[in-house]
Amino acid sequence: MDLILQRFKSQLQEKLISYEIDNYNENTYNYSQGYRKCLLDLLEELDSKIG
Repeated sequence: MDLILQRFKSQLQEKLISYEIDNYNENTYNYSQGYRKCLLDLLEELDSKIG
């Protein structure tokens, strides 16, 4: 199970990097920041589960 969580965490981190790219379109930027916040919350939760 830990291996699955580690892979999932890696995929989330890759996605997070793609959302960190600055975008000058305000609507798209705000949309990406919302996803970024959700991903950070998920990563924090995974870290607590994995150890």
